Amino acid sequence: MFVDVFRNMDKAIQADREGHSYTVGTFRFGHAETLLPIYSALSLFRDNVPLLASNYNLHRKRKYRSSNISPFAGNIYPVLYKCGDDLGDLYVKMFVNEVDHPLSACGNNLCPYYLLKSVYSDAINNCRFNSLCHNVHSTIPSPVVG
Repeated sequence: MFVDVFRNMDKAIQADREGHSYTVGTFRFGHAETLLPIYSALSLFRDNVPLLASNYNLHRKRKYRSSNISPFAGNIYPVLYKCGDDLGDLYVKMFVNEVDHPLSACGNNLCPYYLLKSVYSDAINNCRFNSLCHNVHSTIPSPVVG
């Protein structure tokens, strides 16, 4: 999903530059188990000190609390802004549960698209989803009727 977000924004940017129509929004639905890894990949809700058993009492007000950041019907979405005609005039704002959040890539709520893309280039270009998840493409056998 993370890779797909950047792929869709790249397609929209290219189509806009060429004067073609493009998809304005792509929507995917999932659960907390889908959102929380994306929050981590984007370094959202990152605390300055990691949570450990030895410092648990210090983290009662920590940012990364799954019960707060991934409620029922939680959501995350980027908004791509075109602020001029140059490629450098593209910005992204990330919304989590309808609230914009600063991105650690630029320390701001509005981040230059190409900076954001370069910061996450390893995750975008080297995602090996099938091998990481041990997905095997096989044929499901037909049920035996007896």
